[in-house]
Amino acid sequence: MIPNYKENNTINLLSSLLHGLGNKSKYPELNKNLTEEIKKAKNVILLIIDGLGSDSLKKLSKKSFLVKKKSQDLQSVFPSTTASAITSFYTGLAPKEHGVTGWYMNMKEFGAIVCLLPFITRQKEKLVLTGRGPYLPEGIKIKMDYYNFLPKDYFKSQYNKHFGKGAKEISFKTFTSMLTKIQKLTKENKKKYIYAYWPEFDSLCHEYGKTSKEAKEHLKELNLALEKFAKKLKGTNTLLLITADHGQVVTSKKRTIVINKHPLLKECLSAPLCGEPRAAYCYVYPNKVQQFEKYIKHKFKKQCTLYKSEELIKEGYFGLGNPHLRLKDRLGDYVLIAKDNYIFRDFLINEEIKYTPGHHGGTSSEEMVVPLIKIK
Repeated sequence: MIPNYKENNTINLLSSLLHGLGNKSKYPELNKNLTEEIKKAKNVILLIIDGLGSDSLKKLSKKSFLVKKKSQDLQSVFPSTTASAITSFYTGLAPKEHGVTGWYMNMKEFGAIVCLLPFITRQKEKLVLTGRGPYLPEGIKIKMDYYNFLPKDYFKSQYNKHFGKGAKEISFKTFTSMLTKIQKLTKENKKKYIYAYWPEFDSLCHEYGKTSKEAKEHLKELNLALEKFAKKLKGTNTLLLITADHGQVVTSKKRTIVINKHPLLKECLSAPLCGEPRAAYCYVYPNKVQQFEKYIKHKFKKQCTLYKSEELIKEGYFGLGNPHLRLKDRLGDYVLIAKDNYIFRDFLINEEIKYTPGHHGGTSSEEMVVPLIKIK
């Protein structure tokens, strides 16, 4: 799927949200009716269930609460990954503009490969957020009461501290406790915006696969909890919007291309792979470009499509508008977009060699299509 940021994208949902809350967005609104509903609601809740692709929702029965309340499908941003998509939810910008290009980013400001959400390097060293440099944009400014609901440990990350500026931080331990705290807030008379994030479904899909018993059972639990929650919200003039940052594909060790096992390819790379296993950014030595291209096209024709990073920027994969000042640095020279359910990995000397069945970041419909569930 080629990302489209002009309609039916999570970015367009954010545009309707921002317009409805009295802000601005350069992106088209999802639809005018939704914007009006947001304007009229006393409580506006945006709940992100990490990893909930539309195809996973189909695993529930047709009579399930979430299935019945589904409004439409949306397309995620590219790459279809938490780091990029959550930053879009926090900023209202596409990855091209906010510059968060994946879980692993080559950030020259720190001289390291960085995992931005936990705010550590790939070697697990903690980073310190400073005011120097244009490496992170500002989060959205909300002109009313604004609440940021995250699991307790998440507030330790400077990423969440940075993007949640202006919001009242509320932590929780369980999904039920999160909903209970949100319900109490809806009883207050002031108009408010509540952003809430639940990571556990995505974690289970990574560890066991989205078709696993563990993932299916957890989704059933979420469905029942949200049905009870919605009943308790009656009479509070609340608009509850539920969506996701991305979906997932199920892969395997056999479908994993480990760069360490390809010395002729590895010697072409000036840095470890960045981005995602399904959308890998490659930094190539200038004198090894020909060798790199030939190797990928010959060895991995069935496993991936090779793009120059600049091609994808021009074709709008990462969004519209002006590029982040560090965008090209963070995308490398080439992007390997995986086909079918293949993934590309490399392992550093200090890293555990581990294979998990759940991955995302690519352009398949499984990864890119997420539901919008709307409950008034």
